[in-house]
Amino acid sequence: MASASVTVVAFLIVAGLATIVFATDPNNQGFGMSPSERSGPISSWPAPWTDFCGLHPFGTDTTTDEIVAGPDQPLPNQTLNQLYGSITSSASFKNATAGLGWVTIYWGLQEDSGPGGSAQFVIAQFLLLSTGHAYDTLQANYNLETGAVSVEYTHFAASCPAVTASPFPYLLVFFVLAGALAVSLFVLRPKGPTVSKPIHSQ
Repeated sequence: MASASVTVVAFLIVAGLATIVFATDPNNQGFGMSPSERSGPISSWPAPWTDFCGLHPFGTDTTTDEIVAGPDQPLPNQTLNQLYGSITSSASFKNATAGLGWVTIYWGLQEDSGPGGSAQFVIAQFLLLSTGHAYDTLQANYNLETGAVSVEYTHFAASCPAVTASPFPYLLVFFVLAGALAVSLFVLRPKGPTVSKPIHSQ
């Protein structure tokens, strides 16, 4: 009886920990997306895929668009859809994403200055996907004057806030282990002696 109870408790602990690992692994939270997902200019994706700072988020994220957010940053004569099409159809982008899917995670504007003058660029950042999982990050730079596109891998670069990571996964581990301990104490609790009732003959 005791060995069977220990087996049950061990199973509960292993099952609980396996559930936690599966639920908090970013690669397991996008199982509903196609391996060849190619989404833009506005995308949605499992939040853990872009958890570059170890904050353990849940739910979904959507594209950050800083181009249309400010009234002083209008798109000159092009819509976001047109810019997305120009970038994703460029030879440099096609070469960098061959065989991969992507979701679009960011849009913004940037001005670069040099000896020859200044140039304004649209910055588009993409999360690359392989077999439906996060693979790498890519930034595309679109020159608004010439239409030229250059790309560079950014390798999950992020500016992380100085905040503490979510304690939820650790609390989940604690409650699973505490529950397993409670079950084991209940199953293995001492039992009193069994008292047989006397049989009265008629």
